[in-house]
Amino acid sequence: MWAHYVRSHTGFCIGFDDNNPFFNQKRSDRDELYHLRKVEYAKDRPTKRVMELTGVELLLVKSEDWFYEQEWRMCAVLSDSNRVIKVDMYPIHLFNFPKSAVKEVILGARMENKKKDQLLNVLSSKYENVVVKQASISPTEFKIEFVEL
Repeated sequence: MWAHYVRSHTGFCIGFDDNNPFFNQKRSDRDELYHLRKVEYAKDRPTKRVMELTGVELLLVKSEDWFYEQEWRMCAVLSDSNRVIKVDMYPIHLFNFPKSAVKEVILGARMENKKKDQLLNVLSSKYENVVVKQASISPTEFKIEFVEL
């Protein structure tokens, strides 16, 4: 996760409380949106055309190469986003989530001090009940260690 999603340890990772009601806004038993769903990992790509794929096949299946991530996703309708950032190819849709859904924030092992201080200021003023940890790369093992700040 750190190498792929957190800019080689220079960013941060948000840990969410999956028991928070925000992650279970299912509107019916058949609803595929607004609740956490476990990603499925498969050896083979789907052979159907995109228009023939189910929501699960389209949004919740990844190569088994990514199995170690043990990913969960919550899908939502893009028109429900709270903010859109215009970029060259595809706009980025951002969704608000309640403060109570945030359990922890982990700072990358190589996060710059200036960015770290800025983030810690925001967390202390707006997310005072969130556990903050600093990641560090183990000098002796192939693992990442975490220290609570």
